[in-house]
Amino acid sequence: AVIVSLLHSLPSATGVGVDVEHECLTLAQENAHTHGVGDRITFQRHDVRAPLPGIFDVVVGNLPYVPDHEWPQSIDPGVLRFTPERALRGGDDGLAGIRPLLAWVGQVMRHDGLLGLEHAASCERAVADLMEQNGFRDIETIIDEDGLPRVTFGVWSGENC
Repeated sequence: AVIVSLLHSLPSATGVGVDVEHECLTLAQENAHTHGVGDRITFQRHDVRAPLPGIFDVVVGNLPYVPDHEWPQSIDPGVLRFTPERALRGGDDGLAGIRPLLAWVGQVMRHDGLLGLEHAASCERAVADLMEQNGFRDIETIIDEDGLPRVTFGVWSGENC
């Protein structure tokens, strides 16, 4: 949904959507066609622990990010009913998917490319610190509609740390 929404808002952009689940990719492809961006997006099955081939201006991620200590009490019951646990749980500290992505994402980004990662509110500082340690600058966290720090952005410096 994130990449489809971005492409809908950016009519000259193209994108690549990735997920580890075939069913999620099928649903995303249907969503892309429904919203008129299907001709500007390709989908790939991919695991975040390995680099994604290509060079990108923008990378956004909605990886599993719920820390074990917040599971399941912090999750909306509607989300729990319709979302697989694997898509939500981010390990002990909520960063099990974010850490490996940050280890390689700079290799596939253009200088001054933008990275945005959704995360648990309790992980705001950890995500910002990891971004900085991995070569991102101008790091900023966005507050969601519930008043929680939920998405952190950073600009790729072009330097591997």
